[in-house]
Amino acid sequence: MYTFDTIFTLEARSNILLEVMTDHFNLSDQQVFNEIQGQFQRLRTLLASKGVEYSKLKGALVPPTGDRHERAFVFDWSKATSGLYGPEAVHQLLPVLDARSTHSVLCGDWLDKADFGEMLSASPSASPDSEMARRGGRGDTLYFVYLNNLSSLATSSVHSRLLASPWYLGFLDLDLASPVKTCLSLMLVRAFIKHKSLIIGGHEDDRDDSENVNLSLFDFDSLALSVRSVPLMLYGIFLSYKIERPVFEGESDTKFSLNAITPNPVEFQDFEVALDARRLDYLKKDKTGSLRQAGLVELSADEIVRQIRAKFAANYIYNLARSTNGETLKFNIILEFPGGVRKLCALLYNTPTKVLEVLTFY
Repeated sequence: MYTFDTIFTLEARSNILLEVMTDHFNLSDQQVFNEIQGQFQRLRTLLASKGVEYSKLKGALVPPTGDRHERAFVFDWSKATSGLYGPEAVHQLLPVLDARSTHSVLCGDWLDKADFGEMLSASPSASPDSEMARRGGRGDTLYFVYLNNLSSLATSSVHSRLLASPWYLGFLDLDLASPVKTCLSLMLVRAFIKHKSLIIGGHEDDRDDSENVNLSLFDFDSLALSVRSVPLMLYGIFLSYKIERPVFEGESDTKFSLNAITPNPVEFQDFEVALDARRLDYLKKDKTGSLRQAGLVELSADEIVRQIRAKFAANYIYNLARSTNGETLKFNIILEFPGGVRKLCALLYNTPTKVLEVLTFY
């Protein structure tokens, strides 16, 4: 058994730094691999020096499944009591969260030209409350605070507390893919990570690594939260939560994610997805609940592979794991099945044979 070095997520979807750097300096895949691995080790060491264990941030960086959720809390900024409506919303929300919890926090205005009411009606899984559903128009005065890794109790607590604010409109359930979730993935800014009583954010790349600086307008001191900052370059690549959406043509996120774990990345459009009989027996014995929820428990290996293959091309990859000897590579994808079921599928990445081997579901 090997131990694995895991990068929970790598952001090359909206952060073009890796792409620009690779093109500008004409870097080889080996050089890109060395750069990503070197910068990741730098980040992990830096976080540790500031009292943050990278492994504890997983819940804030990987899309949730099971009993954890993604929610967008919605405000009408025209009714805010301050021109700084972003901090006003965040300052109301943060104190309600459990002091032991960890979340990525994304914020921003509704910027799309699409009609917000139409987006909601096209996104039944978002399940807005009736007050928000009645709101039409383009959403010109809407402000969103998006959190991941929320329990149902945490969602209820935040919602109940915010109801006393006249400018709070309700929240959107964004566990599942929907048009409104896709729109928000293009609009919202990664503000910070809330990790227990710490706030993790970014500071200028030329600032000394040892410093901790709050570049935002949020007054974390007043909320008894301490700031830990890292260079913006590192934050942007390794600590930026990606709201899931369909993969757009021309995106290089998957390519760089694969290059993060191997100097010889091969994109997997032409890969075979494999599930051998012994693995299937294991899954049906030990992962029966997960297979049944996904509607896969009665299917053959070939039928399950076809189901995975059909959903695979439009997914980002997470939990990028490389064994200590560099010979074993694996990653996870999030798959959605009918009935609102989301499962994480772990796959072994074998570049010489161009095979993606199904390891488990959970």
